[in-house]
Amino acid sequence: MGSSTAAGTTIAIGAAAPLTFDAAGYGALTLTEVGGVESIGAIGANTAKTEFQPLKGPKQKHKGSTDYGSLQPAIAHDDGDAGQNLLRTASAPTNNALYSVGVTYPNGRDLSGAVAVDYGMSGVPESYFVDRTGQLVRKWQGPLDDARLRVYLDELLR
Repeated sequence: MGSSTAAGTTIAIGAAAPLTFDAAGYGALTLTEVGGVESIGAIGANTAKTEFQPLKGPKQKHKGSTDYGSLQPAIAHDDGDAGQNLLRTASAPTNNALYSVGVTYPNGRDLSGAVAVDYGMSGVPESYFVDRTGQLVRKWQGPLDDARLRVYLDELLR
């Protein structure tokens, strides 16, 4: 899967859980878009690390529990934004109600490369080679195989 930008992503919140947990139930929700969103933060599971340091012996590290849900968007505070007000109500410590959150993430194939250009992407992945003086001496767009990497690094080390 290729990389993409989060530009165009929206976050919305609804004041209720769906009546049924299928396409019809989610489709019937009324969601209010949250304005002033700067970034959506990381999406995905986070696994904790559990450590134990015995008085004698090396530190022991183990895979801990997994948290499957946390969305921490960066938002410009706006008291007049209905979506933000609903988020504040939902996050109140005394509120135990269920809310629905929708994240619309635009994606799709960009066969011509036009979308990447529109959003300022110049290549995925990109590699930058900087010499000992801090000068950028080469920029490579796209995958970089071992042979080409060796040539570029040898040039830098001369």
